[in-house]
Amino acid sequence: MCCLVLVLVIAAGAPTSPALAQTNAAGDVNAGNANTSDAAAVKADEDPCLEGATLFRKRDYQGARPLMLECLQADGENMRALLPLTVMAVLDDEAEAGVRYGERSVALAPDNIDARYWYGRALLRRGDVAAAEAQWEAGLQLSTSHVGLLEGMARLALDRGEDAKAYGLLTQLEYQGIDQGWVHKLRADLARRRGLWQQALDHWRDGMQRDGETARDLIIAGELSILAGDDDGAIAACSRAVRMEPSGSSYGALGEAYFAADVHDSALAAFQRAAELEPDNPVHHYHLANTLEVLDRVEESDLHFAIYVDMVPNDPLGHFNYGVHLEKLGQTQQALSQVSWATQLDPGFYAARVVEVQLMETLGRYDESILALDDLIAARGAGATDLEEWRRRLIAERNQSRAALQAGKIHLLHIVVAQQEVLTTIQADLAAGGDFGQLAIRYSRGTTAVRGGDIGWVSTEDMIEVVRNGIEDLDIDETSSAIQVGELYHIFRRIP
Repeated sequence: MCCLVLVLVIAAGAPTSPALAQTNAAGDVNAGNANTSDAAAVKADEDPCLEGATLFRKRDYQGARPLMLECLQADGENMRALLPLTVMAVLDDEAEAGVRYGERSVALAPDNIDARYWYGRALLRRGDVAAAEAQWEAGLQLSTSHVGLLEGMARLALDRGEDAKAYGLLTQLEYQGIDQGWVHKLRADLARRRGLWQQALDHWRDGMQRDGETARDLIIAGELSILAGDDDGAIAACSRAVRMEPSGSSYGALGEAYFAADVHDSALAAFQRAAELEPDNPVHHYHLANTLEVLDRVEESDLHFAIYVDMVPNDPLGHFNYGVHLEKLGQTQQALSQVSWATQLDPGFYAARVVEVQLMETLGRYDESILALDDLIAARGAGATDLEEWRRRLIAERNQSRAALQAGKIHLLHIVVAQQEVLTTIQADLAAGGDFGQLAIRYSRGTTAVRGGDIGWVSTEDMIEVVRNGIEDLDIDETSSAIQVGELYHIFRRIP
């Protein structure tokens, strides 16, 4: 059989790359063990190696593969079959087959850079990162001009956070005169890792100029624009993504751009469209919940928060935000449940642990709040003076509460109004779950309204009879009926 000099002309990428297969000028794929002058005398339809090579160059891998296998059987181990078989296995995501053929290629031609490169690609497909890197390092020992090896090593370095090594490899690509989109996007990844948002955005835009815009590229440009503080640029990029590909992802990105620019009505419209297109995507419900919260549409916000935490039960941030939302509604116990869930999922979530203590304090669960605060102080170590002061205040409140209870006192919030229609409004809001303290601030004519109606610890014996009868049997977190005294209406709520 003849020996064919085969030039690989494939634009194929690494598992995380859009494109980067390079070969030597002649492909370096022949084993050099046959007389190439015989090639002209052999008809392609009589030689599976020639037929396979022809189909391979046309990217007809389904037709090329059986011919290459026949070529192996006819000629024994040879690079003109092994290397294409490795390539096809990698591109078809057949990792094990790629590793088998790649290993045989390298064993047959250890100085073949393409064999090292594609064997590494196959190993990477299988998840053997260290083995893939070893093959690529060996390839770079042979030549530092192979674009695929340089990119692959640069990506591995980026994945491991080896920024200096990645920068050096990218510089070598630049020396090779490679001015392609993926090089600029790798530079964008490197700048992003270092928090250089404007630099990352500039590199990403350079990459898009060379590759052409895709919806996914525009979405990433929008995200980088937000981080770089260019809200108008983010809106422009994501708007183009929507026009190019009106998907849930593109509408979601546009919503984020509008939200960053504080254009909340437009953000809401974009997020709603994203949720319509992708109702099972929890991220859209999360963004809807936060946007509706900002727009003070709390009932709708509550619905989407509940959907999100149900769909993503292990997200501590989702539970935390839902808890903050519930506290605004005056549902303190439910809020504590959500925030405590967040701290269980992520014990290092400091903000959630602080809010957890605050909610325990609000509920009068002083012993638990003090213990939780002790854990925070221990975690902060020296210098936690603010927490230590908070602890002293909690102890004082606990002692005051115990003394008041022993003296037969109860802790009350109070709303007083003069108009029957205002009273009706308040009662309707309370029945719907409204926060008593917020309603006191808004409607009460009492001197304690600015404190959410908190009149402190009182003795029922000091109250006039009609008031005493209406409050003395209240349980904690129970609200009294309206009590009329003269021309005024009073509502009380007992708290811990």
